[in-house]
Amino acid sequence: AEAFKDEEKVHIIDFEIGQGNQWLAFIKDLASRPGGPPKLRITGVGDPDSDASRSGGLQWVSRRLSEVAEVGGVPFE
Repeated sequence: AEAFKDEEKVHIIDFEIGQGNQWLAFIKDLASRPGGPPKLRITGVGDPDSDASRSGGLQWVSRRLSEVAEVGGVPFE
């Protein structure tokens, strides 16, 4: 989060988002940033042939990350 300390917007593209666990602590760190968090956008890419993708995995990850961001007051899309 320190690399983004002066940024108002952050867009991350994750080509192997999986369950999105790698972003939970990052979102929490942004939430506690002095001066308030930036607007955060995470674009997740998954394998369209995987069982997780066919069963709505990316939508689940999106909802989960959105909830964590909302609790921390991080503008998220």
